[in-house]
Amino acid sequence: MSYETRFVEAGSAEELTALVQQAEREGWQFVSAQVTMVWVSGEPQRPGEPAGHARKCMLAALHRPVAFGEQA
Repeated sequence: MSYETRFVEAGSAEELTALVQQAEREGWQFVSAQVTMVWVSGEPQRPGEPAGHARKCMLAALHRPVAFGEQA
């Protein structure tokens, strides 16, 4: 048996929980979650600052079984 994988992204734990719970109702299984920082491009706010900023991003991985021969 193989698995189809899906990733969801959110800016807060509450938002990620809601997205994962909705996916679980649709038949997906939670696999893992991770908090990371992502760089968002943008204009510097003050002289000497880099163009852009970092922000927290929460990611979750989900999967569901796919039977042999079934379209993922």
